[in-house]
Amino acid sequence: MLTLFSIPKPFTGEFAPIQEAAIRSWALWPACREVLVWCEDPSEMEFVASLGENVRALSVTERNESGTPLLSAVFLEACRLASTDLVMYANGDIMFPDEATAWMAALPSGPFLLTGQRTNCRAFTPDEVGPPGWRERAQREAAEHGQPAGHWAMDHFLFRKGTLDDMKPFAVGRAGWDNAMIYEARRKRWPTIDGTDAILAIHQHHGYGHMQGGQEAAYKGAEAQRNLELIGGAKRIMGLGDATHTLGPAGLRKIPDTPARKQRAWEMFPQLNPNLYFAWRVADAVRRRVTRPTPAGGT
Repeated sequence: MLTLFSIPKPFTGEFAPIQEAAIRSWALWPACREVLVWCEDPSEMEFVASLGENVRALSVTERNESGTPLLSAVFLEACRLASTDLVMYANGDIMFPDEATAWMAALPSGPFLLTGQRTNCRAFTPDEVGPPGWRERAQREAAEHGQPAGHWAMDHFLFRKGTLDDMKPFAVGRAGWDNAMIYEARRKRWPTIDGTDAILAIHQHHGYGHMQGGQEAAYKGAEAQRNLELIGGAKRIMGLGDATHTLGPAGLRKIPDTPARKQRAWEMFPQLNPNLYFAWRVADAVRRRVTRPTPAGGT
């Protein structure tokens, strides 16, 4: 089983029912033994802890200069508190309605990173989560009305406790840190798993009224730019297209090479192996010269 942890937004406005529905789904998820929730507002801890017998509420203690919680501190603390070897981070608006857990037996025995593409759906009300048949209704809603959000939409990450203790001080809720997770797993040569077909992750629709500057600030503001700097720049942005394996009904499978994947691997080689950058430059120059089309009439 796994320990799920999160740093939801304050429980105000549209986010109160969305996040309550999400946390209730986590507490009922058969794959999950316990839920650890870091609250930005300590006054919300009692309410959060009431959302499930296996839910524990904690207070955010480390923030950046703008007051935004730091993911690195929460990841470290979650791994320290987790009673399971497997730990998963999920954004506070994600629901997991699946009941099957057979996919867990196919996970690698060593370090790995699993994420997946979310499915965008309407917001659910808390009383929709829990009654008989709620899983089937949520799954049907996702199948009939949900929209796959794309290979850059990663809102949950599963890994083994203690393997990501060197995480950089990324700001939560700002762009870039999720891409850095893929980059770090690939740099460390871990199996990097696209688990979209194993875990249904329902993302409940919401706006960006909770933060000054809205969506523009979340993706392009100063804190997002700081996250990008911590990654090492835009060239290190990686997504589900950079996964090495898939996990689904057929089990864990290595993604076969294609011309496009080989080209991507060549382009990313100096980012994943910065100590070999100059050797790559020489090899790339030779490669370009060898593959350059011969001019018409040339020899």
